[in-house]
Amino acid sequence: MKERALLCMVKTNVHDHHLYKIQLDELKRLAIAAGYEIAGKIVQVRKKEAVDYCVGKGKLKEIKEIVKNRNVDVVIFYNILSSSQKHRLQLALKTRVIDRYELTLEIFASSASDLLSKLQITLAELVKLAPLIKLEASMKYKKHRPGFKAFGEYAYHSKIRAIHKRMKNIKKKIERIQRSKELEIERRINKGGKIVCITGYYNAGKTSLFNLLTGLNKPVSDQPFTTLSSKYSSLMNNRIGRIYLVDTIGFVLDLDPNLIKSFQLNLLDITRSHLLLVMFDISDKPLVLKEKVNFTLNLLRSLDIEDDKMLIVLNKIDKLDDDKIQKRLYEIKPVIKNLDYILISVTKKLNIE
Repeated sequence: MKERALLCMVKTNVHDHHLYKIQLDELKRLAIAAGYEIAGKIVQVRKKEAVDYCVGKGKLKEIKEIVKNRNVDVVIFYNILSSSQKHRLQLALKTRVIDRYELTLEIFASSASDLLSKLQITLAELVKLAPLIKLEASMKYKKHRPGFKAFGEYAYHSKIRAIHKRMKNIKKKIERIQRSKELEIERRINKGGKIVCITGYYNAGKTSLFNLLTGLNKPVSDQPFTTLSSKYSSLMNNRIGRIYLVDTIGFVLDLDPNLIKSFQLNLLDITRSHLLLVMFDISDKPLVLKEKVNFTLNLLRSLDIEDDKMLIVLNKIDKLDDDKIQKRLYEIKPVIKNLDYILISVTKKLNIE
């Protein structure tokens, strides 16, 4: 049986009447992708998150009743929880509590098939869980220690050292792979090769486009994060020469920066590329599409990607008539500004040439 999940959000922008709905819908899609059955949603509007439980005491009581009455197995917060908030919530609700960072990692873990992906996921989990483990170990071992330098204090420090040692070992393994990858990228560039990355939002058709351009048959899914480790293929173009096409991990709205840093090898492909094909599903609702484009472009610009290296690729035009396509273009024009864009359909092979 699927675990039943209650989705929670603290909305801190009282003037936001649209974005929070898009964010909650995204959380719902991620939860379903992770295998949960949705038991309900609950939103609290506050000027800022409560320090102790993220939600206020009254809302906490309401959540507790819902957890009990609807047989909720896990409470999933859109907000990123601190270790102390997570700990207090689990004690108060007597059930498992996770945030969208941990939910995303669960999806990553279910999709991971290679060593690199598993290493990056484990590191991201430890980065998130280390403060919680430290907090719980501190409470367990130090609260009732009988005296100075007694067993409880030694046990606490031993557990913390073990966490940091594991993180250090994983980082070393990833760094070795990264050095090898950097040398490979340099070799390709020095031989005159051009690197073209397909990136953008998840479920926009990135891997489908990769397969169509290369003739390969890499796994395609409408689930988020099917691609965790980059896929590569070499193409020859009469005018340009050798092109290395790279299919990279898809982004999701408000993807946590720490999670992005954990997948630094994917970002290496993106930051060293000569051209980025930034893909989106144009059949999304206009406001949803606008938010996805805005978030993705801001994220890429934060990685120092220059605008002249980006080409916006709007896929799935076969699902819309001309009027609806124009409506979506009108909505995103203020966001993409002077960036070039192309309208395509991978399924119908429109504008692929």
